[in-house]
Amino acid sequence: MMSKKLILLASLLVLVFFLNGVEANSCNVVEAGSCNVDNVVMELSSTTNAHGSVYGSDYPYVLCCDFSTINPHTCSGTNDVLKLSSPTNAHAEITEITENTTYETDICYGDLVCESAIGSCQENQEILIRLSADTNAHLESSLETNYDTLICCEHCEFTSATWSILEAFEGTSVELNVQGTDSCDGKNVSFEVFEKELIGKNSAITNPVNVVFEGNSATGTWVAEWIDDGFAQGNPEYVYKASLVNAPSTFIKNNEELTVLPSGSSELICIGINSCSDYLTESECELDSTSLGCGVAYGEVQVNNPLITCGEGGISCECSWISGQCGASYTSVVNISVIGTCFYDETTEDNCDDGFLSYSWESAWVWGHDGFSDWNDGPSESVESDYESIEGLFYYDPYEESNNCQDGSTLVECTASIQVGFFGGWNFIIVIIILVCFYFLREIKKK
Repeated sequence: MMSKKLILLASLLVLVFFLNGVEANSCNVVEAGSCNVDNVVMELSSTTNAHGSVYGSDYPYVLCCDFSTINPHTCSGTNDVLKLSSPTNAHAEITEITENTTYETDICYGDLVCESAIGSCQENQEILIRLSADTNAHLESSLETNYDTLICCEHCEFTSATWSILEAFEGTSVELNVQGTDSCDGKNVSFEVFEKELIGKNSAITNPVNVVFEGNSATGTWVAEWIDDGFAQGNPEYVYKASLVNAPSTFIKNNEELTVLPSGSSELICIGINSCSDYLTESECELDSTSLGCGVAYGEVQVNNPLITCGEGGISCECSWISGQCGASYTSVVNISVIGTCFYDETTEDNCDDGFLSYSWESAWVWGHDGFSDWNDGPSESVESDYESIEGLFYYDPYEESNNCQDGSTLVECTASIQVGFFGGWNFIIVIIILVCFYFLREIKKK
């Protein structure tokens, strides 16, 4: 006989499987009184075979959503759910019927975008309510299965919230990137930035300005703030909350922490910076070749072009911000004449999971000077072989650097470098704890 424990375990497994396989609707028919008035879409006389009514009546059941907007029952022209034959004790009709209809009571709600369907809704929609027919219909809860005419709806929901980078210097512009469903297009988003403490959090001094969803994405900008985070807490870490301006109850909180370093700090964290393209802001991109940067340009350029040596022979290597992204480049200078710059546009689908990074690049050479109509007009002591002839003009290039700027691909080992202060507050606390434990154990041994 199966033991009680085994039966209980099997029941729990079935329950977990069921819960994982069923996604709860955000709108359901519930008992009146259990739903805030701003969350009520409409009222019903029963959960099935029901008549409908506008919100604010005295029916025993309501269609309740777990989100709301400012003035949610105002019709905007795009948020129609269905139509009723009268404000109360009414039959229902789908919104697609526009000719020869006497159903003039519109049920609208929030930012819902609805349509009728037979049998099933699209993947991005949920069943709001069921009708017995397209018109002159009774209503029932989405959880019932007696009626096949479905009112299928979707509304703007956030799906993700991230920072563009996870470490930034004070004063750096950082992007807040949020994604949402397709119905978020055109909606306004507000941001609140918070500095995390050991217990709780504090509001940032300034918040980003509101932005508008373009399609299913919106991007805000925040200027990083550095504050003294207190003893043993290191640099401040920030998170944020994004909300719909007209529906504050629709929001998302990002889980990533942005660490802000004081201006002029040499504490830039370089984990994950394997190439120039890993820099996501112009300011960090241009810091690469300075003492504050991660110094990836030198190695990257020399991997792409083993024929040159950064820092020698008039070759300078750096990360350059071009067309909204960071890429490696090198510039050739001969006798104070800027020959030109080779820019690399790199692409990869690798993520360094195996410790190696595979990537390819396209190169572009930009001359540092206008061509000469006659090579004799170029730098003194040069000869004709020092020039590249292109479309009737002569470009000074004695070492043929322009020809070394080539497309290619390679495999390199991923870096795992991190530049941090030698001894921070947490290090101090850990040492104190270790010393106390050592002293405690020594005293026990003596006894």
